[in-house]
Amino acid sequence: MLWWTLLACVGSKSSSDTGEAPGQILGPDLVVMDDEDHGLIVTVTGGAASSWQFGASRVGFEYGDFDWEREGCLNGDDVCHTLEDGYNLIEWLGEYCDPPQDGATCMPRVFYRTSELTYVIKPTRGLGCWTWGADTGPYRSAGCEVVSWSGSSCASC
Repeated sequence: MLWWTLLACVGSKSSSDTGEAPGQILGPDLVVMDDEDHGLIVTVTGGAASSWQFGASRVGFEYGDFDWEREGCLNGDDVCHTLEDGYNLIEWLGEYCDPPQDGATCMPRVFYRTSELTYVIKPTRGLGCWTWGADTGPYRSAGCEVVSWSGSSCASC
């Protein structure tokens, strides 16, 4: 199994997602991704939101007419994968599906097995976003905080 781990020390929890229009939300303490046969397992631990929006992109890569950044969760046309605190499955649909949808990815599985992707997570309600990976530039430009992460590039695949 391949594990990517994000350790983000973003402060102690002092607020929660109460249903009121929240301001800045504290980010997750830990995001772990596991590439399995049936999908990408994303486990979110900590943070002050009750649910999260997750995106992955390989900036600047296009395959024919399909733009992989459509799962980048960066603008209104992008797919964002909704995550709850704890275990989440993003199902593999295959690299030729179109369009991607919440909870199912069209990105080729091999992209998740490399260190070429960039990830973002943000609260469903409230402000704040955190990014890590290969090219955080587009997310930094959108105001996201860059966090450090450690992981493996699937040397045994």
